[in-house]
Amino acid sequence: MTYKNILKRSLSVLAASLVLSCTEFPHGAFVTYADNDTMETADAVQLNSTVSDYVSKVGVPNWYKFTVDENGYFSVDFSSQNSSTILLVIYNSAEEKVFSKTMSLKKGADNLLSTGNLNFGTGEYYVGVGYSDILSYAEQVDYSIDFNFTADPNFETEPNNSKETAGTLPLNGYVNGNLLNNNDTDWYKFTIDENGCTGFGFDADFTNESAEWGLEIYTSESTSYIYSAKFGGKNKVTSSAVLGLDKGEYYAKVKYSSYSTGDYKLSLNFEPDEHRESEPNNSALTADDAVLNSYMTGNLLTSSDTDWYKFTVADKGCMNFGFETEAESGEWILELFETPESNFSFYKTTFKAGSETNISADIGLDEGEYYAKIRNSVWHSDDYRLNFNFIPNEKWESEFNNDFDTADEIIPNSSISGCLMSSSDKDYYKFTLEDDGYVNLDFLTDAAGNSVAYHTMELMDSTEEHKVIYTVQIKGDSEITPSGNIGLAKGTYFVRVKPNSTLTKNYTINLGYVKASDWEKELNNTKETATLFPMNSTMNGNLKKSPDTDYYKFSLDKDDTIFIDFERPSDGKTTVYWVVGIIDESGTYKQRYYMKGDEELTSTEGLDLGSGNYYMHIQASTFNTSDYKITIKNSGYKETDTPDEITYGDANLDDKVSISDAVSILQYIANGEKYPLSDKALRNADVDGNAGVSGKDAAEIQKYDAGVISIFPVQEK
Repeated sequence: MTYKNILKRSLSVLAASLVLSCTEFPHGAFVTYADNDTMETADAVQLNSTVSDYVSKVGVPNWYKFTVDENGYFSVDFSSQNSSTILLVIYNSAEEKVFSKTMSLKKGADNLLSTGNLNFGTGEYYVGVGYSDILSYAEQVDYSIDFNFTADPNFETEPNNSKETAGTLPLNGYVNGNLLNNNDTDWYKFTIDENGCTGFGFDADFTNESAEWGLEIYTSESTSYIYSAKFGGKNKVTSSAVLGLDKGEYYAKVKYSSYSTGDYKLSLNFEPDEHRESEPNNSALTADDAVLNSYMTGNLLTSSDTDWYKFTVADKGCMNFGFETEAESGEWILELFETPESNFSFYKTTFKAGSETNISADIGLDEGEYYAKIRNSVWHSDDYRLNFNFIPNEKWESEFNNDFDTADEIIPNSSISGCLMSSSDKDYYKFTLEDDGYVNLDFLTDAAGNSVAYHTMELMDSTEEHKVIYTVQIKGDSEITPSGNIGLAKGTYFVRVKPNSTLTKNYTINLGYVKASDWEKELNNTKETATLFPMNSTMNGNLKKSPDTDYYKFSLDKDDTIFIDFERPSDGKTTVYWVVGIIDESGTYKQRYYMKGDEELTSTEGLDLGSGNYYMHIQASTFNTSDYKITIKNSGYKETDTPDEITYGDANLDDKVSISDAVSILQYIANGEKYPLSDKALRNADVDGNAGVSGKDAAEIQKYDAGVISIFPVQEK
């Protein structure tokens, strides 16, 4: 290095005043004296070389220049054993200051100070070294400078402290960089060409436990980040959560957390995945589209994160959600919404890590668009998989059927299935009978193995009060709970299923119906609601609950004698089960008859009555739900032709029972208009012991034809 011009020392006073007035020395701030004391006269140095020099209080800064002609990073390392405060600055060829650092030197120490690795792109650079404070102790500071350079196409290029100046972060590649100071930020732009999973890796010198870097991810439009993470620190965090992103342009920002000037390596790992959620999807308006009978994977990035999915049901059917995760802990809540504007979910359940039963209830849905939301219960950031399972089913309830106005329609002699999704859910159904008759409501569900009552089923009328006609509690130790026959007048009725517990087992209701004019009409438990009973005819009925009473009304147009035949099953006991009472309009008893259990038929002696209206009521002293048959005759009754006998199984009326009868039943069930059955044929076809013709009747006939059974279940009753 050329020695300084002697003129420096002769102008020491002027130099000292200039240094005091300006702690930094941009180009032109000092008078040019000689040698390398200006940027124009800067000494040219080679990269990866060392320069030894000195600077004095009365001297001017020393300037050096070097050229970077390929992508990479350089550093300027300063060493001295003198005591002073030295300022080091770097300018580019446009005379813009790109770096500045004040160095406090201690006497006798190995003062080793570095700019750290820098990359401002290719071009010519100027390094200035001078006193920051002329009151520093040393009159002269001897030093050496190492000008280091390493070619690295992946090293960040400053300035990159905004979206506009962001560098490029390649997919499945990396960038190297560092933060020049605690105000520096490094921005990188990356582009995703298809939906998939994105993760970030971070590598740095983690020797200092307090060194920590922050990472933020932005969309091209957003001013607030969609994800943030911290790397390093006490726990030496080196990777981010997996982030689902749609194709598009994004930005990664590395910033100060607990400041460290050390180099870092930021890598971007990407894997295409059409089933991955896309952040941000934390509202119904940004929900990801999910496909039925497929799945989505995702994770909750923070304890406040939510993941939304939108799915479309094209046909009425049954929907459930399966949840899978490899997490060892954590709980997730699934909520379903009918519209994006809905404030309240119509279904909610919790999934737990490690559970083998992470599946929702079966939810009946009509055609339409719905929204699923996954949120935190006990937060865990592990991935999950949400399965969207759907089966089209016209015979499944439709949520929301939780009141009389939204009740689902049941067609007589058909079935419908459903599920109570919570302890507060109720399912409503309605059916219409075009003629008087009797129905049978069979309730089927998966047995839970104990006698706890899980469901309550109620049959109600369509009056404003919706009076309960029949009610039963469904217990878990029986797969089927039959209602028995219930006589009803033509009209509309409702069935309500409500929970007695939080069991979410599926159930099926079979609604059997037989047109008949000779059955009681519930509710007929008072004189005012009595069923009309023509003289010299027969009525059927039963007592559905305790203490049920069946009332019938009959009239005599003259003084006469009546006789009653009462038929019912016998249990061989002499206990009194049935009481039949005759009362007049005023409620005065004319007679009471007591029917014992060891008789199948009781015929009364004649009862003389005057002309007028009378009521007959039937009660059970010991409760019995068996069907009964009762006939009222007067003195003028004559035996007429007996009604057609029932030939059980002969559905096609060919006077024999064969597989053809089963075929006739199945055709009738499939299309009753095209393959009708007469009243007699329907009576013959009803062989399974439950009211109404169904596929079970066809199955019993097939067993009879094959010789598996010799009589039908209805004949065993």
